Amino acid sequence: MAAAAVDPMALGLGTSGGASGSGVVGGGVGRAGGGGAVMEGAQPVDLARHPSGIVPVLQNIVSTVNLDCRLDLKQIALQARNAEYNPKRFAAVIMRIRDPKTTALIFASGKMVCTGAKSEEHSKLAARKYARIVQKLGFPATFKDFKIQNIVASCD
Repeated sequence: MAAAAVDPMALGLGTSGGASGSGVVGGGVGRAGGGGAVMEGAQPVDLARHPSGIVPVLQNIVSTVNLDCRLDLKQIALQARNAEYNPKRFAAVIMRIRDPKTTALIFASGKMVCTGAKSEEHSKLAARKYARIVQKLGFPATFKDFKIQNIVASCD
C-alpha cells in the first residue's frame, strides 16, 4: 500500500487554498490567504463511482488551530493526562487522546498542531477537545483559525 497526498481536484472536491503543487490540501503551513478549513457546503462525492475505480482511503489529517493565548507548557504537562514535555528535546507539549485517536503538539505561543485523525470532522473534533483540556487547566484558550493543513490517503 503506497501513501500519497490526495489531489482534491482529481476527486472533484476543489481546494480550500488554491493549487500548490506540493500535494498539500489548503496550502502549506503559514501560507497567506486560503479559505475555510473544512469545505462547508461541499457536495459528497461517491468515490466508488469514479471512472478509474481507484478509491483513496484517508490515513492522516493534519490541522492547526490558534488558541489565542500564551501557555505555560510545564503546568500543562504536570496537570494534564497523557501529556509529555521535554524542553531539551522539543519545545512543545505532546498530548494524546483516545477518541478520536490523535496527537497534538501544543506550543507556548498558543498554536497547536493536531495529527492522526482519519477525517476532517474528526480532526476538528479532536482539536476542540484539546482546546477544552487547555481551558479546563485555567488558560483563556479560544478556538481560532482552524485549518486543515494536509491530507494523506492511500490507494490499493
